Amino acid sequence: MKKIFILSIFLINSSLFSQEVMSQKTHLYKEAAKKYLNPIALLNELRNKNLSNYNKYLKNSINKKSSDLQEQSNKCSVVCPENFDILKRNSSNYEQIEKNTLTFLNSPDDFEEIMTKEYGFCWGHASLTNQLRNLAFFDPENTQETTLFTRGTKEWRRHINSLLRDVFNFKPRVFPHLSSIEDLSLNFEEELKILVTKKWAKNAISIDSYINRFRNKNTYKRSKIKKMMEVLQSRLELGQTPEVIFNIWDSADWIHVSLVSGVSFNKYDSSYTIELDDNKLFNNDSNLVHEKSKIHVDLISQKITYNNGVKFGTLTNKIGRLALTDRGFQMYNKILPRLRKFCMAQTNCDKN
Repeated sequence: MKKIFILSIFLINSSLFSQEVMSQKTHLYKEAAKKYLNPIALLNELRNKNLSNYNKYLKNSINKKSSDLQEQSNKCSVVCPENFDILKRNSSNYEQIEKNTLTFLNSPDDFEEIMTKEYGFCWGHASLTNQLRNLAFFDPENTQETTLFTRGTKEWRRHINSLLRDVFNFKPRVFPHLSSIEDLSLNFEEELKILVTKKWAKNAISIDSYINRFRNKNTYKRSKIKKMMEVLQSRLELGQTPEVIFNIWDSADWIHVSLVSGVSFNKYDSSYTIELDDNKLFNNDSNLVHEKSKIHVDLISQKITYNNGVKFGTLTNKIGRLALTDRGFQMYNKILPRLRKFCMAQTNCDKN
């Protein structure tokens, strides 16, 4: 009791609470009290009528906060970069091996239970494959615990179907209890085929498709060919998988879309080879096989051929028009910011 009484006398007599100090420092006190984290230190500085230490502290606090934000931003920019480097987080999906491929071909026979059509669904097949490689993250052991459902149950299948619809709409998702695109395709073949047909329908009515129908006899200048090859190479170096659309010479009906996996120049005969991650390839017996195919671009003759001169069906192998699809490029404009946001949510780089 005696201690409290003495402390009360000290506080009353203290110049800290004198009218002079209060009248001079009221505004500063109100403003400072909002930001200052140590009220005892603040009161002592006010009592001594000297705010130099506080101002110094406040400045350091602001600098520290700014530094922390910069460090946080730098960390996120490394872990979840804003440019095409963000695609490297899913780089294992881009390897051209069976596990990164849909288990069904782009052929009328493979889709006969879904839709009857004379030609295949190449554009839908290629585009959906590309989206899965960029946006589907697989978690076979469900270590991220994104679902409580057991593999094979109705609830799990319903959940995976929901994730597939999200990927179809350019949203990155984690697929629990699945190890690869191949695993996904083996277990959800019908659902994926339906999405392929929907993607094909969207792409088939695009400007790219109509232009190809009317420009089916192009003779390319060497400068244009070189420019196209440079663009393809630059996009591949950025981590993209470009989509090319082409048609057979003098045929308005036969149009094909494929993913590009590589471009190389042969200095001995001045030609380019475009390696395709194809989903449709005819051999001489007109049978479909699933393997890599190529486009051969001859700078001297300015002739472009599909699959290195091997004929397919009754058609010539000469290409009438070759171009990059606009939709393939637009996809990356959509997914890059979403992949970064997804990465930041997974890594918590903006909170650490």
